Amino acid sequence: MLRVSESENSDLFWGMRGGGGGFAIVTAMCIRLYPVTTVYGGSLIYPAAQAKEVFQFYRDWILWLPAEWTTSIAIMNFPPIPEVPEMLRGQSVVMVNGCYCGDAAVGRMMLQSWLDWTPAIANTFHPMPFSEVSVISNDPLDPMPGLSSGGWLADLDNETIDLLIQYGVPQEGPAPLVKVEVRQTGGAISNVNASANAFSHRESPLVLSLIGVTPTPEIHQQVSAYVAALKGALEAHMTGIYPNFVEGHEAHNRTQDAFAAEKLERLTALKTKYDPENLFRFGYKITPKQGMLN
Repeated sequence: MLRVSESENSDLFWGMRGGGGGFAIVTAMCIRLYPVTTVYGGSLIYPAAQAKEVFQFYRDWILWLPAEWTTSIAIMNFPPIPEVPEMLRGQSVVMVNGCYCGDAAVGRMMLQSWLDWTPAIANTFHPMPFSEVSVISNDPLDPMPGLSSGGWLADLDNETIDLLIQYGVPQEGPAPLVKVEVRQTGGAISNVNASANAFSHRESPLVLSLIGVTPTPEIHQQVSAYVAALKGALEAHMTGIYPNFVEGHEAHNRTQDAFAAEKLERLTALKTKYDPENLFRFGYKITPKQGMLN
């Protein structure tokens, strides 16, 4: 049992922040909380036919937002099931999600440019207790078979937008992906010294999240191939993978793309010191210098 902090076992503390679960099992954490009680958040929903214009407007809008905003834009392909609201059932839309941890009136003012630009199908932005913030993303509560992937994006130029729409909006037949989402990063993420911990790619302004529903092994294989094709098409616009969004073989085989080279070398040294037998080997491929056969 070890306690890790800036002053105790500080080398492991460095690696545990961004290095994944390959070193130890965390049994407790002491974290700093911030006094946020109310936020201004919600979603704007637009038809998929307006996807390019919405992405371009979002690209310009986030340039002047302060760090108190967290935002994303997503192509959502809703299945035709009763759990989905009737207006969205079986539809493809573009959703602009946001949360502002400041005065609601100020947040509303900074959202106004969207309302002045073009009418949305729906606007759910409103002041809410922070305890209800999960309604913004509206992620499913129950487990479901799926595939997750993603990576860091360098830009949202017109070519990037065109590729996201090409692969995200159904062209012929059902959509392979339920969600193609781009999240705004920067802000507090980029303000941390790059050497402070193992977390890498802080300089990237955007991160891509891809999600598909895969109820059978055959569909899982098809969605996996589709995701690989999309990420291959976007290769010139991507700067690496974001470990939290990848899983399985991709997480294991593309570990080197998740970390800066010097950080991966340092993580390997930590692995050799704290887990030389490679007991925690089922996440990212960080192999101790001994026990290579594991």
